[in-house]
Amino acid sequence: MNPVHANFKILFDLKEVLSKNIVYISDLTPDRTKWFSWIPLKIVRQICFQTLTSLDMTKVVIKSRKAEAIFIFEHKPQYSFLLYLVCILKNVPVFFIVHGIQQSQKKSVFHYFGCEVLRMLVQRGKFWPIHLEISDKEVVEIRPFNKSIVIPHPLAEESCCNRNRNRIETFVGVVGMLRQDKPILQVIEFVLEYIKSHENVKVFVGTPFWQVLPIELKKMKVDLIDTTSKKQYFDFLKTLDIVIADFDRDSFYFRPSGIINDAVSCGCFVIAPDYPVFKAQLSRPVKVGETYQSLDDLNEVFTSSINYIRDTNVDFNSWREARKRSFIVNELGSKMKNIIETKSKIKVSCD
Repeated sequence: MNPVHANFKILFDLKEVLSKNIVYISDLTPDRTKWFSWIPLKIVRQICFQTLTSLDMTKVVIKSRKAEAIFIFEHKPQYSFLLYLVCILKNVPVFFIVHGIQQSQKKSVFHYFGCEVLRMLVQRGKFWPIHLEISDKEVVEIRPFNKSIVIPHPLAEESCCNRNRNRIETFVGVVGMLRQDKPILQVIEFVLEYIKSHENVKVFVGTPFWQVLPIELKKMKVDLIDTTSKKQYFDFLKTLDIVIADFDRDSFYFRPSGIINDAVSCGCFVIAPDYPVFKAQLSRPVKVGETYQSLDDLNEVFTSSINYIRDTNVDFNSWREARKRSFIVNELGSKMKNIIETKSKIKVSCD
């Protein structure tokens, strides 16, 4: 099963590196919307969707033969109890990438119970969390698992590029889907106000045009770029010098951002909130961005970032090297191999 996030397709190479039969599952499953689209309540439709998705994922594990490990790209614990049971019955190590699972624990009793069940399986069973960029043990506000593996966020292969910027202007972009957890209007307003008193700074907004664009955005004097296709998206990123972003704290405090990863890999200096994973993404192994505590700090951070990229040769290559396919697959493969080939219950952390 293909992952929702295409960057993680590189992890299919683990089969070859490990010479093991790994069963991959993901919540990118067949579209069964027609089964429940007639239901008037959105929350009920959402429950139906997630339940059927989890059942499809469970079915893949049931049908697997001679599995030596199970790898879960994405899943939601509160809907995955049957999936967990089937994985336990397979009696093989289960590796899962953490996509905001600990972050979402406070959303509802349902979320909390799902996370607690998963936490118990990690503590007492063969379940192994894989964190991106930073260990949960480095974040005070997050209750950590008792063991985990940490890997860099993989790159999108089509994103990496080297550029020589000879222009005087600084091109600033606001990029991504229009969602409540990724607010953009205040950021755009800030940049538009900033450029009134600063020459040689231009702002662009890249977003898929299939969405209903807010009236407020249409009224702003800003260049809108369609990023519906993957090519349009990466072509747009490759024209920018700086990407500036805002993210909802409750949704992204302990989650990585694919937009940040894609932007930096395209040679963009990124400005983002100072959440733990973002700070790791933008500083390890080299500085490729800047963070801010609140929108009130943007003026100072924005000015220092513009000066930084004008005066400094940002080492994007070293940042990419730490996240390239061969490095991630070999590092993760080595840790997974030790776990798979160890028969006894493992309680050693791989952080």
